[in-house]
Amino acid sequence: MRGGRTKLAHLTAPQSNYQNEEKGDALHAMELALSLEKLNFHKLRELHDVADASEDAQMADFVENMLAEQVWAFHCLLVWGVVPVLDTS
Repeated sequence: MRGGRTKLAHLTAPQSNYQNEEKGDALHAMELALSLEKLNFHKLRELHDVADASEDAQMADFVENMLAEQVWAFHCLLVWGVVPVLDTS
């Protein structure tokens, strides 16, 4: 059921620009944090789909716990005001 090979490669550092003259450093940093949380959530959902397709309940449960942490991080960003509350009316 499990197995395979891992091929490790060198990672290059991504370009980063943490300073933003219009928004300020703090707001820009929080927006970057939000985009990272969204990316992590999306990738974890894909991993969960693979675990479900492979009928690997242990891996699916492990990823579900990680997804719960991502939801909590998103909630914290919402509380801090980084994520605008959507108007549902």
